[in-house]
Amino acid sequence: MFVEVCFLPRLLRNPAGKTCVVIDVLRASTTLVAAFERGLARAVIAPGPGAARRLARPLGPDVLLGGEVGGLAPRGFDLGNSPLEYLRADLTGRTLVFATSNGTRALRRAAGAAEVLVGSLANAGAVLDAALAAGRDVVFVCAGRGRGRAFGLDDAFTAGFFVDELVRRVGASPVPAPDIDLPGQSPPNQLVLDDSAVAARQVCFGFGRDPLAAFRASAHGYRLIQMGLGADVEFAARVDLSRKIPRLTVCNGRFEVTCG
Repeated sequence: MFVEVCFLPRLLRNPAGKTCVVIDVLRASTTLVAAFERGLARAVIAPGPGAARRLARPLGPDVLLGGEVGGLAPRGFDLGNSPLEYLRADLTGRTLVFATSNGTRALRRAAGAAEVLVGSLANAGAVLDAALAAGRDVVFVCAGRGRGRAFGLDDAFTAGFFVDELVRRVGASPVPAPDIDLPGQSPPNQLVLDDSAVAARQVCFGFGRDPLAAFRASAHGYRLIQMGLGADVEFAARVDLSRKIPRLTVCNGRFEVTCG
């Protein structure tokens, strides 16, 4: 199994045949896990608030609009992007049209993969179990900041946490990836970490595997705390709260996340 980390969505190349785990830990991926814990039937993934409003119109009066711009719910939206807000709501059987600054963009970018999973610390164990069971190469895609254009420490730490947990589950020492500049090498038949995966794992080690310390040190986490959303940051730092695994599907051009 070959494991890599894309620190920005645009670095994702040739996802076909791979399992992609999309990470926007602060907060979209954490929020989606929370929503499915509360009974959400599906989330339609929109590229932005305007598109979300257009997608919601033909879905009937019971559809919900959720997401954020600048960390806060856009005008007229039913819900924002706080996992705690979703945990307080009864979403049983509901459809959510969801648009965020970074996470939903990353999900759409990964759509060409064999399977796209929504990953957060809240469902880390379940996601890793699913990835191992599938047996494909794995790429962790970080949503980043600034509409996916800037590196995000919070997502990088989380990707590194996933990589380290994957190594622990396999129970064998990983080996470095073959050097793409040297021909004639074939990957060994064991867990292989790309340099990006090694780097992400070192980020995790640098914070002593402490998610809250990493999130508080991140630009995104700091900003959320300054906005009075520190409770979301603390919640997103909790590990293995859920066995829900949201999965992306694309049907007739519509991007949907469901959780069977």
